[in-house]
Amino acid sequence: MNPDVERILFTEEEINLRIEQLSQQISDDYKNVVDEKNPLVIIGTLRGAVIFFADIVRKIDLPMEFDFVSMSSYRNSTISSGEVEIRKDIDLQLESRHVLIIEDIIDSGRSMQVLKNRL
Repeated sequence: MNPDVERILFTEEEINLRIEQLSQQISDDYKNVVDEKNPLVIIGTLRGAVIFFADIVRKIDLPMEFDFVSMSSYRNSTISSGEVEIRKDIDLQLESRHVLIIEDIIDSGRSMQVLKNRL
């Protein structure tokens, strides 16, 4: 273990099991509402969610398309400015589509609210 890590909260096995469970739940939840003509759209937030995003989309058993969005309210600080800046917007057309957002950390909820309103 890295000397900077005080303790491990979740083992690799526990994380992999939860990814399996979540991907199965997503597949079950959307199996009757998406198809090849109308695939599930999965939006990942850059950069924090990329690894988790990749792990989970590989295990979802559905037709899907994905895109990414990059937002920031921190700029070059560790304290939020309170204003959310879109750095990379979504390129896919989302009207009348089922959309799943994969985010990494939600602290104030501002970024997610801005994204939700844009969708």
